[in-house]
Parts: sequence; structure tokens; C-alpha cells
Amino acid sequence: SNEFRQATLPVTEVRKLINAINNNKTEFDYFPFISKELKELVAIDDEIREENSKENKTKNELKEELEQMKKLLNDIIKSLNIDKDKIKEDNNDVIEKIDS
Repeated sequence: SNEFRQATLPVTEVRKLINAINNNKTEFDYFPFISKELKELVAIDDEIREENSKENKTKNELKEELEQMKKLLNDIIKSLNIDKDKIKEDNNDVIEKIDS
């Protein structure tokens, strides 16, 4: 019987093999066939990694900006000598009025 066994390889290993084949750095007795679909899947994985990297960078930038804003607001509150507990108390009063 002609069985086809499916191997599970990490994308990074597949990418390395494809690059080695493309750069003639393999020692196969024959030239292996790499389907267009497989090449596209590896490329899609690269695109996803790149998008995730950009997304993480944006998240980190936003976190940094938020921290800077918090620090700035705290500095303003300190410089104006505003009582934070009084602000919380006033906010709670407003929330209670809205809820009732």
C-alpha cells in the first residue's frame, strides 16, 4: 500500500529547509518539490509574526505614554496641592447621585 505520512515540523524548520534548497545548500540526490501553497503558508506565518511584532510595539508605546500621562497628572495634582481623597469623595458623591 502507498501510505502518505504527514510530518509535523515547526514553521521555522520548514523555512530553513526552503531557504537552504533555494540557495543550493542541500545535498539531496534529487531536487525536492516545494509546493506553492507551502511557500505561501510560510510567508503568511512571517507576515503574522511581523504584524504581532508591530502590535506589541504599539502596545508598549501606548503603555509608556499612559505611564507618562499618569506621572504628569500626579505632578500637576501635587503642584496644585489638590487633595486626592477629596476628589475621590466628590466623585463618589457624583456617582451616588447618578445611581439614585
